[in-house]
Amino acid sequence: MHKPKFTIITPTLLRDGLSKTCKSIEKQRYTNWEHIVVVDLPKTQVPNWKIRSIAHPQRKIVLLEKNCNDYGNTPRLIAYNYVAGDLVMYLDDDDYYIYRNEPFQRLVDYFNCYFPNKLLPNLGVFPARRLGQRFFHFPPRLDLTVSCQYFHKPIINGLPIQWRVVDRKSYISDWQFLHSVLQKTKPTKIKIDSELVCVSKISRGSHE
Repeated sequence: MHKPKFTIITPTLLRDGLSKTCKSIEKQRYTNWEHIVVVDLPKTQVPNWKIRSIAHPQRKIVLLEKNCNDYGNTPRLIAYNYVAGDLVMYLDDDDYYIYRNEPFQRLVDYFNCYFPNKLLPNLGVFPARRLGQRFFHFPPRLDLTVSCQYFHKPIINGLPIQWRVVDRKSYISDWQFLHSVLQKTKPTKIKIDSELVCVSKISRGSHE
């Protein structure tokens, strides 16, 4: 029976939505997870009360010496230094897991149903909900790029899977990330029909 550990990565500018993001993870019945929060601000700009408000034994909070200002690409890459889970997921600080849908448990149930005697799938994509609408695309179209609607193993076919930083001004979309994974690793992949994430808004990392 599969009982994988999930690693959730959140790059953040400590926006107000981060609290809801964190609580949506903590409320899950399935408890084999870790949450890596990379604060994309200089240490001198990080209020202690904000860090205390999201503290949790299963949460690693990484503070940077200076901000990266590349829409979360470098923070995600930095987070890989701390990954200890079997599957990596992404949850931005303006998104959250849909509480009643129990995302981790539903994924585990899916694995145990369809992969009872096999290894965990390398890559999975699931629908997200935005403003009451449901959408599902694999890989995401550029005009509907949405974060945190997939999971993957840290290593696929012997290759480490990481976000790549082209330059400080380039935004690496989820579509580009997934496309590179599919090209280089040829992973086994699955689709899951359950809505597991609510994307509260699409943003480019502003403080609002």
